[in-house]
Amino acid sequence: MARDAVLAELPELVARGLITADQAERIRAHYGPHDAPSMTPDDGQHRRLSTVLGTVGAALIGLGLVLVVAHNWSGLSRPVRTLLAFLPVVVGQGLVAFGLWRRPGRTAWTEGGSVFLAAAVGACLAIVAQLYHLGGDLSDLLLTWAVLILGLCYVPGSAVVGLGYLALITWQAVLVRTGHDTMPWAWILLLAAFLPVAVQRIGDVERRVAAGWTGSFLALAIAVGAHLFLSDWHMLVLVGTAALASTFALAPWWTPTPAPGSRAIRGVGEVMLIGLLLMLGSWPTVVGMTEGHGMTAATGAAVALLVLVAAGAYAVAWRRRRPFTQGPMPEGFAFIAALTAIALAAPWLTALLANGLMLALGVWHVREGTHASSLRRTNLGLLLIAVPVLWRFFEVDLSFVWRGLAFIAIGTAFLLLNLRLLRARKPH
Repeated sequence: MARDAVLAELPELVARGLITADQAERIRAHYGPHDAPSMTPDDGQHRRLSTVLGTVGAALIGLGLVLVVAHNWSGLSRPVRTLLAFLPVVVGQGLVAFGLWRRPGRTAWTEGGSVFLAAAVGACLAIVAQLYHLGGDLSDLLLTWAVLILGLCYVPGSAVVGLGYLALITWQAVLVRTGHDTMPWAWILLLAAFLPVAVQRIGDVERRVAAGWTGSFLALAIAVGAHLFLSDWHMLVLVGTAALASTFALAPWWTPTPAPGSRAIRGVGEVMLIGLLLMLGSWPTVVGMTEGHGMTAATGAAVALLVLVAAGAYAVAWRRRRPFTQGPMPEGFAFIAALTAIALAAPWLTALLANGLMLALGVWHVREGTHASSLRRTNLGLLLIAVPVLWRFFEVDLSFVWRGLAFIAIGTAFLLLNLRLLRARKPH
């Protein structure tokens, strides 16, 4: 009991500055995670609420300062404007320093101060560039902004700033690729600089919400950025997309113990694979994709690299997972590759098989959800069945009566299955 009492006092000792956060972690590791006092749901909810309120409060304060200054902006001299541009940055640095010194381990202080400082840096860059006519475009501003706030992802370790960093570098890469028609090589370096802290955060068992959001944003950033290096469009690009999606779907099996954020990465991969199946199930879409131009060597190399990455991920996961364990989505790459090959010769057959696979996947989710009395999984299965059906109804020329009957039938199925599950879960 004395050991439990010591562990329960650690957050307060860190808050008072009597011990550092690293010392507290070493004490927890010494006693072992199985002996640590479990956090109650109320404690977790309170901490998440404090983090959200602190972040929102910092953002509102920063916005209020901007509005106050903007009201009298035209009457200020250039030196005063420059001073006001840097003033929020100095204040933000003070908030971060105070949080590290007097409030170590407090998520609200970490996130609130870091978000304020990151926003102040962006505003300062924009104001200085406008005052002194530094030139450049939006992509240059985003690149500079991302580089300057990267340190906040490590110290004090803000998860929200990390999400903003991923959004900034991806946005900048899209602008470079579409606006300048050049490859966004800087995106690779910026992503590599963020990966160490991203991996650490995805595996953070104490902040599962932050781990999940980081995993989702990281997967989305990689999915968007990887496609920016394709120099042209070809039907086989779908194979590379499916390979990347299957790699994401294998995330829980990359390590012996699934990381808290791996489930979010897996979700992104599964959504990507479902989207590809929906596309391949549409006969007009498949016909349009097969009419593309020839594939260049650069695009072929990018697709081949994604396929090799997927093969490596599958080999790593093989030690902990057998085919079709916890669903068939990680094997979706093989199905998409086969459908893509068939589409080059018979688009109608690809559309037929893709719809059949989508139907089978939906039925499987409905069956598994019904057995487990899971409303979420059952409704997911119904959506997988309903969305392709409704899509096909809008593709063909049918009267509104038939379309209305289809909506009524699908809606009735949703209501009946949910009612059945609710009755099954109700205690007798």
